[in-house]
Amino acid sequence: MSWNFLATIISSALSKAEDLDKAFAGKGKGRGLIKVCLIIVIFFLLPIILLISLCKWLSNIIDNSTKTNPLQKTNKSTTAQSSNQTSQASNVTASEVPTLNESSNDDELICVDLAEVAENPDNRVVQLVGEWVKQEEVTLLCANRGAGKSTAAVQLALELATGEYSKLFGVKLGPKQDCVYLSYEMSQAQWGERYQGGVEELRGRVKMVFPKTRTIDAALDCCRQLCDSYQKTGARHIAIFVDNLGCIVENANNPSNKDVKTLIDGLRALMNKYRSMGMTVTPLVVVHTTKEGDTPRGSGVLENTSDATITITLRDVEAKVCDIALTRSRSGATPLPFAARLVSEPYLHFEPAEIPFSQPDSALADREAEGRQSLVERAKYLASDKGKDELDKLKAELGSEDHYANMPEDEKAELVALAKTLVDERYSFRLTSAIILLEKGKYISHDAISKCCKG
Repeated sequence: MSWNFLATIISSALSKAEDLDKAFAGKGKGRGLIKVCLIIVIFFLLPIILLISLCKWLSNIIDNSTKTNPLQKTNKSTTAQSSNQTSQASNVTASEVPTLNESSNDDELICVDLAEVAENPDNRVVQLVGEWVKQEEVTLLCANRGAGKSTAAVQLALELATGEYSKLFGVKLGPKQDCVYLSYEMSQAQWGERYQGGVEELRGRVKMVFPKTRTIDAALDCCRQLCDSYQKTGARHIAIFVDNLGCIVENANNPSNKDVKTLIDGLRALMNKYRSMGMTVTPLVVVHTTKEGDTPRGSGVLENTSDATITITLRDVEAKVCDIALTRSRSGATPLPFAARLVSEPYLHFEPAEIPFSQPDSALADREAEGRQSLVERAKYLASDKGKDELDKLKAELGSEDHYANMPEDEKAELVALAKTLVDERYSFRLTSAIILLEKGKYISHDAISKCCKG
């Protein structure tokens, strides 16, 4: 506030006072009251207003000087902690780690040492379905028409709602989730027809929502309302399935970068908002793939903005067998793909297709049927999470983690041929490893089998 502006106010007040003085001429009490009011305004209120304005001006100068040096906060913190760095390392809080919405000013930079980020136990990805689905990550479930992407999505929701074990993926599940399924593609009648055989088993596990308005903004608003409702009930973890992207964008065959980015950014904003309220939100979006079936439509921006992509590829139409693979993940190792078969009873769902479905098991043709089946069943157990300890003991007895690297070329060629045959017959890499271990007494790591089969 400038002095000229203050002088103008005083001058205007005095001029008004003269006018009032004339109006109240002859009325002594009125004139006296006006003078008292003017004295209060000029000598008490105006100085207070001026002082407040001055304080705000100084505060803005201090804030601006801090923003020009984003390392200032970090340097102060580092200096304060340098005398006792070891004890302080365990006290790093989540608020010290920079996040998108942590600052009220998007232009403010918050710098944190990478070591502090790494040692903070809060900065760990929580596995919901092993390496396949992580908590608070945007996961895409991609497939072509008829490959079973909605079926896999509902099955995943049903399994997450239990928080126990995933029969489809063969892994232990993370924290139990409240699962909500936004169905834009199928009607209630269509879902009812598909799942009528498992009413009691399905009861109370997944909430279905059938939004009428099919736009990205409406979908995000629906997600917000759902999160608000669950947050009020004290829910801690919620998984939201959006089925599917093509139904809420303007061009289903080729979603624009703007549409996709609006949806993914909106979902991330939800995650950030409710994380501050003590609730995790994990979005899973069902997406159509291109005609080739290898990449999701709108893949350019989808790959840049999402965190993980699970792809379902229809391998055999008659046998209803699909390949399920994690084709992209920002965090963690990539699990091996596996084959799964669509089963209609008691309702439509996937089951792992470990047994060959179309070709004779020629790799084990020299064994009698009973012995072959016993071998496969034994290998299945070793390939499962339950048999992991026993598998480790067998590997230790062989004296090597991976015999493949140090094998003679002729034995290596024989085992590579066996591994390729098993994989071609739709055995998973994990089961193939277990069969080779039992059949030949030679262990080949999953990575080695994957490389030699692709080569």
